[in-house]
Amino acid sequence: MEAAGLDANGFDFHCLRHPCGSFLASAGVDLKIVQQVLGHKTFALTADTYTHLYDDAIKTGIRQLPNLEVG
Repeated sequence: MEAAGLDANGFDFHCLRHPCGSFLASAGVDLKIVQQVLGHKTFALTADTYTHLYDDAIKTGIRQLPNLEVG
């Protein structure tokens, strides 16, 4: 941490796990890979606790649905 110029007082690397999981998921990384990166034993912990969807990711996902327009 010293080499990175960070102050160890009050800094908790654990707090970076949520954004890391969320950013990876938003980038389209398979959640099983995110689970491995975060070192979780269960998929549910990764999916339900450590990944959060951002509005842009939700919109992008919806746009990826096939066009079902008839006619």
